[in-house]
Amino acid sequence: MRPLLLPVLLVCTAAAAPLPHIALVLADDFGHANIGYNRRGEAGDAAAEVHTPNLDALADAGIVLSHHYTYKYCAPSRAALQTGRLPVHVNMENTGVTVINEADPMSGYAGIPRAMTGIAAKLRAAGYKTHAVGKWDVGMATPEHTPLGRGYDSWLGYYQHANEYWSKQTSLFSTGMIDNCLNDVSFLNLKNPATGEHLEGNGFRDLSLLNATFRGGVRDARYLSNATYEEDIFKEQALGVVAAHNTSAPLFLFYSFHLVHTPLQVPASYLRRIDALVAAAGAPPFDTDNRRLYAAMVLYMDEAVGELADAFRAGAMWESTLMVFLSDNGGPIYEPGSANNFPLRGGKYNDFQGGVNANAFLSGGWLDPRRRGSVFGGVVHIADWYAMLCGLAGVDAADHAAAAAGLPGVDARDLLPAILNGTGAGGRTDALHLSPNGLLRWPYKLVTGTQQFGRWTSPRYPNRSICTSAIEGRGPEHSDVRVFDVSIPYGPPKVQDALTWVFECGYEPGCLFNLEDDPTEHVDLSTSPQHASLAHELAAELATLNATLFEPERGSPSLEACLRGIDAGRYYGPWAHVPDGWYTPVPPPSPAQQAKDEQLRAALTKLNQPVPSQILIESMYVSVPLISFKIIFPTIDTCRANESFALGGAGQQSLVAEAPPVGRGAARPLL
Repeated sequence: MRPLLLPVLLVCTAAAAPLPHIALVLADDFGHANIGYNRRGEAGDAAAEVHTPNLDALADAGIVLSHHYTYKYCAPSRAALQTGRLPVHVNMENTGVTVINEADPMSGYAGIPRAMTGIAAKLRAAGYKTHAVGKWDVGMATPEHTPLGRGYDSWLGYYQHANEYWSKQTSLFSTGMIDNCLNDVSFLNLKNPATGEHLEGNGFRDLSLLNATFRGGVRDARYLSNATYEEDIFKEQALGVVAAHNTSAPLFLFYSFHLVHTPLQVPASYLRRIDALVAAAGAPPFDTDNRRLYAAMVLYMDEAVGELADAFRAGAMWESTLMVFLSDNGGPIYEPGSANNFPLRGGKYNDFQGGVNANAFLSGGWLDPRRRGSVFGGVVHIADWYAMLCGLAGVDAADHAAAAAGLPGVDARDLLPAILNGTGAGGRTDALHLSPNGLLRWPYKLVTGTQQFGRWTSPRYPNRSICTSAIEGRGPEHSDVRVFDVSIPYGPPKVQDALTWVFECGYEPGCLFNLEDDPTEHVDLSTSPQHASLAHELAAELATLNATLFEPERGSPSLEACLRGIDAGRYYGPWAHVPDGWYTPVPPPSPAQQAKDEQLRAALTKLNQPVPSQILIESMYVSVPLISFKIIFPTIDTCRANESFALGGAGQQSLVAEAPPVGRGAARPLL
């Protein structure tokens, strides 16, 4: 497919040194123990399941950031990366994309407030060509919330927490939600109020293309095919952006993987390859399906990053490129997340190191050769990349538009000189406000309150015993199931806590750890006489910082989001304050499709009324536990004992098809 290329604007600079190209690569839910360089020197053969030769090589030729911090889950980390605010000052919620608070036209939506300036807008002002690929997850409600509205020249990707890798639709297994547009209700036996017919779901896709000439859902039949793996689409786009770039201007490419977020889906060839690699290393075969799927997905991601680096080399751009590789949080250790953060404690959804000390490194030919192969031990936060990239580009990191709107200012620190010069003390040394329940003042960290998944994992995880526990309904299970943006527990608090491996740190003062002496957080110092005063001091400081939390009322689900999605051809996308002509016109539906659309419109209009929606939500307090224990948990993984797997997945449509990668010929982007 030919690229829909943007007009090329040549940026002329005088005597200033040329700006480097920037490849900002973001992995999703990538576990500490799922990248090879963190498993070196480990005893036993568990590390044989981890194959990341490209990532390891890039890290070895670059600078590893050993204390790179994020929020405990994805959307807040991504908002921090795009805006330079700590998550506590921009977004701390995994709110559904259809919510709106009409009383707050600035912040009354999911994601980043409308007036905050994105990093792409800053870099574009410096002369960069700015392109994004993949997961967005920082807002969708208005055009200002989209990548175009945040300063990207083009974007091909999806708006929400996740979608299905093959169908590109959203299911309970991808987003953890049943939204008010009825994305996935096939297992609830709901009837269309207008016709009495069984409701399967809205059929909406979450895959859009935005650029100077097109705005809306992707229409390429190859990409929409259930036989096309979504990451193939993103990879083709990213490689095409690099190949098509005019090097008279610097390039900023934000490559945001869906991998390795659920649902666990991957082409069959990668399962065969990971099996062969494990066997060749003399290690036993995988004994859980999900661990095998996750390892195969990591293998795919590793190769894609390697291909991206090769594309920069092929374009004679690598020597002037800075590549930044990050994960948005630690790996999820619940089923079916199936990541591993060994030897760190915890994972996604908690403030322990496994949840917030995420994989990160710099690479690229632009780096000083004298710094390659080094480790920077200073404290860095994902929000800091805003100031670091602004400093690199020579632009002011201050956000004057946000200040004029009364929004929180930029928290980011320009730590890049310290990183590049190898000055460990140049990291953050004052208090870092990780979350309302987490404070880091190196080397001490205070963790307070209820922390889900607050346990340690083993070198081979999730293993057969964890798999058995999960399918028998004893946890660990995903903790954030939502219906119409209301959280629905699996049962009473004791049941919910048991299923989500809750650890209680309390608040007076909480759990205190010395990360320098105890990086795995085994020793709580809060009750130690030598550290009691420090623990209370940090608790008081956290309370003071919590007075600055940014907590706007995001609102409630809007029917208009669903109706606009129908009008857009059954795609998710902006739906509030959308000017006429913003969307590229949609081809008129066939009479049969138009009839189906009207039926769906009638059903959604009925179910989004206060009484029917409340009845549905209340019924979910009964239905979700029943469905979970009877249907979802028993099929959430497959446990094996020393036997090879047949191709396929456990309860997640792991393999819908074995399809050739998209775009094996010349890579050409949908710009």
